[in-house]
Amino acid sequence: MAIAGGVGSFAYLIPTKYLLKLDIHYKNVFLISVISGFSFLPMLVLHGSGFELAFSVLLWTLINGIFMDKVQKSVII
Repeated sequence: MAIAGGVGSFAYLIPTKYLLKLDIHYKNVFLISVISGFSFLPMLVLHGSGFELAFSVLLWTLINGIFMDKVQKSVII
């Protein structure tokens, strides 16, 4: 599940980079993908009930959302 979280984040950030034409470095995409994968560790450690899954998805969303917010604030409109 942790690998799926990282791959999902990578699959989310790469199209976003090209669709929104944002200056996101591949190093940052890889780093955020790894951190997003770690967001599913509570579910793995606590044997994956519904609450742990919801908490993991919340962490995944926050990590990717905060990163995208910082990237968009750095772009001059």
